[in-house]
Amino acid sequence: MESELPNPAQSGTDWSLEEVAAVVTDYFAMFADEVAGRPYNKREHNRALQAVTGRSAGSIEFKHQNISAVLAELGLPWLRGHKPRFNYQDALVAEIEGYLAGIPDLDAAPASPPIAVRTLFVPPPARQTGPRNAAMERLVRKFDPAGRDERNRALGFAGEEFVVEVEKRRLHAAGRSDLTKKVVWVARDEGDGVG
Repeated sequence: MESELPNPAQSGTDWSLEEVAAVVTDYFAMFADEVAGRPYNKREHNRALQAVTGRSAGSIEFKHQNISAVLAELGLPWLRGHKPRFNYQDALVAEIEGYLAGIPDLDAAPASPPIAVRTLFVPPPARQTGPRNAAMERLVRKFDPAGRDERNRALGFAGEEFVVEVEKRRLHAAGRSDLTKKVVWVARDEGDGVG
């Protein structure tokens, strides 16, 4: 019976290309399950990678977080439960680049449930980025910024539309339906330059 304990000789060494490929494959398998709404078990995935790589559970978790960091820097969705950590190796960026080329609908992350009005206003997330290395800079330039901008504009439009509707509903709920006609979508109706 093989032990699932990490190989002490692996501790503190760089990940090989085979190990990087295995962890990226595993990450995107979990990502596919999440997008499809299929349940998956992070711990089982981690154990399977320990058996393949000889790395510790913590080392594998950190590498998954590195993958999330690369995706976050590209403005793409990343796995919940794998908070981005921005100290990653060039080989990881190269392996992720190969996966991105083969996933046409990566932006189709699972939609969040509708936001209740009472939880609408929350503090913005803190941006956590570190200095980019050369491999990451190349990938960022290669990634489609125009497509991402178009998606961001559509998201912004939908967000503005949502806020206008929330304000109208709040007035209606407060018994001031007469004021709902005075709610103005300034960016759409008067122009973007108002601020």
